[in-house]
Amino acid sequence: MKQLNNLGGSLRTLAAEYNTKIVGFYLGPYATVVIDDPKLIKKGLYNEDFDGRLDIIVARMRSYWKTLGDIINVSTCWNLLKRYPASWGGSSGYVGFLTTKTASVANLAVKGLSRYDRSYTPFGIPSAPSHSVLCGIPVCFTVITSGLRFTANSKQVLTKTTMSGIFFTDGYFWHVQRRFTLRYMRDYGFGRREESLEAVVASETKEMIDMARNGPKYPAENELVKGDLICLQHFFDVPFMNGMVHIFARTTFPRSEYKVLFDLARATLLFQRGTNDFGGALTITPWLKDVLPGYSGYSNLKKGNQALLNFFDKIIKHALATHDKTYDRHFLDVYIKKWKEEETTVKKTTFSEHQLQLVCTDYMFPAATGVQSVLTFLLERILLQPEIQDKIHEEIDRVVGRDRLPTLDDRRNMPYTEACIREIMRYEPLVPLGVPHRAMKASKFGGYDIPEVKYYSYDDNF
Repeated sequence: MKQLNNLGGSLRTLAAEYNTKIVGFYLGPYATVVIDDPKLIKKGLYNEDFDGRLDIIVARMRSYWKTLGDIINVSTCWNLLKRYPASWGGSSGYVGFLTTKTASVANLAVKGLSRYDRSYTPFGIPSAPSHSVLCGIPVCFTVITSGLRFTANSKQVLTKTTMSGIFFTDGYFWHVQRRFTLRYMRDYGFGRREESLEAVVASETKEMIDMARNGPKYPAENELVKGDLICLQHFFDVPFMNGMVHIFARTTFPRSEYKVLFDLARATLLFQRGTNDFGGALTITPWLKDVLPGYSGYSNLKKGNQALLNFFDKIIKHALATHDKTYDRHFLDVYIKKWKEEETTVKKTTFSEHQLQLVCTDYMFPAATGVQSVLTFLLERILLQPEIQDKIHEEIDRVVGRDRLPTLDDRRNMPYTEACIREIMRYEPLVPLGVPHRAMKASKFGGYDIPEVKYYSYDDNF
């Protein structure tokens, strides 16, 4: 409550009151550390001990409410429980996610595992029979975030959880997927200059300028341009989103189909507004999704997430149907080829269709909301300080002129414009606390002992 609706500012105030650069507290059941110092933030971000990600409801929802675990032999699991109790949550037991297509408990299909100890108190509204039968063994269960759970006394245990995508994964899985995607997306313009990508962005930018100057051509554009009024931030959507589609699939949506991108951008923003840097109330009390789905943000999260999955499902399905292993047309082809190769050569692979959907989703997020937000904040600042516009305008006229669009070649000669963009990102950070991290092992940091599995965040709100 230090600064309402300003997590970064609240934590900075708290750090100042205690005269510390590292703030430790409990966020519900989670032991949390927030770093409030530029040098320590940089040191922390380079520390591999803090590269872990959190197993929270938002991450699970994005991963299709399932994990990549399989049932292990019961006797083997029971021996593991006795041999390694601490690594699985000790005496408080195990929690398994199960789903069913029928009302018959006997037909429950095991889908994955999540360890939530503390006697299961953070989850569950009892709404199922007190006991039933699973594989011939009595179990107790209650409805939780994505299905049913059972206790360790049933001697039914599953393998540990693995999330999908890039944002919410860590360890070997994250390392393989991040390295592969960055390496091969780069060949198609991600993170480096590429002529066809620059041409796409320039072409789409011309269409947006035409929309503003000459008015809408298609019904969807009427929602963005109404005379002299332009709806920000979505007016900026297309160049960046079509740019990412071009990287993924070497195609773009024509102006007649811009509505697809506008709707996707709105859904992505809806997802982001359904949570915050700490994951929102759902992280601490995930049962709110069943009681107050709208108020807790769950409805928006679900709607936004599903829109992204549906969008990329269509693109990936088309790439699979037309895939030729002898020729790589785009990044999706490269990924599919690697996935098919590993399916036949190794026992376990981190590559799959669902993983590819979430990889595309993770990389699309900044293009669908981030860049637009930055530009919108910059325009707001220009309205508040008109002298900034005068200086930017003078630099553009002097370096670019009025007969062409600027290119990346002009960047070196436009230091003031770039400085304004960078300054607005500092002044209006989109994610002040950054992506939460998890301590993967106990270590020392900034003079403090950081235990394993601690919720870790960096306060960038300087």
